[in-house]
Amino acid sequence: MKKLILVLLLISAVASLAEEKSPYYSVPSHKVFEKFVGDWDVIYANRTDKGVPSGGRGEAEVELELGKTVLKIKSELDFDLGEVESYFILGFDKNFSKYYFLSYDNSGETPALFWGEYIAESNLFEFKNYDKYPKEGDIRLIIKVEREDKFTVKSYIRTNGKDKVSTDMAYIKK
Repeated sequence: MKKLILVLLLISAVASLAEEKSPYYSVPSHKVFEKFVGDWDVIYANRTDKGVPSGGRGEAEVELELGKTVLKIKSELDFDLGEVESYFILGFDKNFSKYYFLSYDNSGETPALFWGEYIAESNLFEFKNYDKYPKEGDIRLIIKVEREDKFTVKSYIRTNGKDKVSTDMAYIKK
């Protein structure tokens, strides 16, 4: 009986460890995601077509998924037209050696996919929808860890040859 219990405990321990990390988990490529895990208050501002800011507040839940290889940021934000539920997915593509950022929500907008890099010395991710030279309407996205309890997400859109902030979000840990 003791052997059976010991075997069951060993199987349980191995199974729980197997669920924690994917065999594709790569340090440090995926470890950087751990900084974002938790529950967050969100403060955001958007610029309208006329440049007038609008904004509000919301909440976000951030978790690691798929064996700690993907970071999912689920936000519920209050907009003028109603609540928007949005998802940001960050992952690392080992074949391209690049990070990806996927964004989608319930507003009816087209999902967005960006490729980018993590810049460790600046503690930020930079994603772009262009390879080298931006043109009008192109988007650049910066996700920066400001401190242990705060990170920001800013999107810039190329207008008249300059990058202008179109969305500015601050995530403050609860």
